Amino acid sequence: MVRTLKTARTYIASVIFGGLLALSGVAFHSAPVSATTDYTIAVPIETVIYGDEGTTHEITTRAIDSYYIGMECTVSATAKNQHSVHPNNNLTVASGDTYVVLNDVERSGHVITQAKGTITLDDYLTVSVVLGSDGSFSGGMEVSVACADTSVDVCRDGVVKTIKPNDRLDTDTNAPCPEPTVDVCRNDAVITINESDRYATDTDAPCPVYVSVCRANQVLRIDQNDRLETDTDTPCVIATEQVCRDGKIIVIEEGTRRDSDKDAPCEVLAAVVEVEEESGKETEAVLPNTGPAEMLAAVTSAGLIGGTAFAQYRIRRN
Repeated sequence: MVRTLKTARTYIASVIFGGLLALSGVAFHSAPVSATTDYTIAVPIETVIYGDEGTTHEITTRAIDSYYIGMECTVSATAKNQHSVHPNNNLTVASGDTYVVLNDVERSGHVITQAKGTITLDDYLTVSVVLGSDGSFSGGMEVSVACADTSVDVCRDGVVKTIKPNDRLDTDTNAPCPEPTVDVCRNDAVITINESDRYATDTDAPCPVYVSVCRANQVLRIDQNDRLETDTDTPCVIATEQVCRDGKIIVIEEGTRRDSDKDAPCEVLAAVVEVEEESGKETEAVLPNTGPAEMLAAVTSAGLIGGTAFAQYRIRRN
């Protein structure tokens, strides 16, 4: 029977062997029974033991409750003799390989023999006599076995259990059980906390790994598992091209080209104005590579110059 009390208590298992049996047939009677009767044994009145000198005879035995097996217990034994004398009769209280001996318990009439010792309880508790030279035994005996309950509370698999020290496992820890802990991800770091200290924002460990990528020419911070095949490493590299806009070569971002933009380089516009100078030579006016407004002014200017020269030419001819 497993005890659950934390403080040490003492349980007494008493084995009582009583009786005074004279060779003349005096009645054999048992001693008073202890209040704890777990191991009380009554030896029948008519019991008498005969045998050869030096032989061992079992008087009685009792099975041990599984709770007490393995406990180190104190044995207190008292043997009382009547008037009969049987030298060198020894009584033994034993369990497993441990025992306590009461020597020469019938060495004289009305003698009292006491012994105290320690035994470790096994499956059975046995009382035996080793006969002396007379080859007979008659007497009374009282044995009490006191086992100190040295059970301990341990934490096993997160539950407090009460066990005997010999049953302790290497994985058992002292009771009470510590509060369960858990690994969580908080602020991008894995930490170990008590379950009761978990925040609503905590996530299960391990933490996700975030990376910065360039997507659609924008820098984004994403979970690495969400990366697209079209994402590139940062910083973003903007693709550009050269176009001719309003007669000038400019650099623009790809995808922002206007319908009016032309491929670079810009075309060179040339206007040839044939004029006759006083020297009689013709001249060619090449307009600069400018914008439409500048080109229009240049063409207009060239036209005016040409018209004036032509007018002068006609006046001279007339």
